[in-house]
Amino acid sequence: MGEKHDGILTAHSRAYSKIALAYRPILTKPHIEIALNELTEIVSESKVKFHYSHLIHVGEETWKCYNQILNILHSHEITYDIFAFCHGASVITIILPAVKRIIKSRKLCRHHYI
Repeated sequence: MGEKHDGILTAHSRAYSKIALAYRPILTKPHIEIALNELTEIVSESKVKFHYSHLIHVGEETWKCYNQILNILHSHEITYDIFAFCHGASVITIILPAVKRIIKSRKLCRHHYI
């Protein structure tokens, strides 16, 4: 479908950190990598051009993934953008992971995005 209309898909990832709420805690791969692999599968199947928003790594633990993420992007000919600064805004669960565990354990996130 994508190649028929010569479209470009721009999407955010479900994860930009080593561990994200979008996935169960697993120890095989960082969630940033899993999320990008999901997107590349979608793009490969649809044959649409893809722009990855954004090449960011949330938390020092994801810095180790930088080269692997670049390899995935380049091997699939995916364009991306980056921020021109080292700091940004985030959600409190990035800064205080214990808060995330408490919220999830008490099911307080039922109606809130965390």
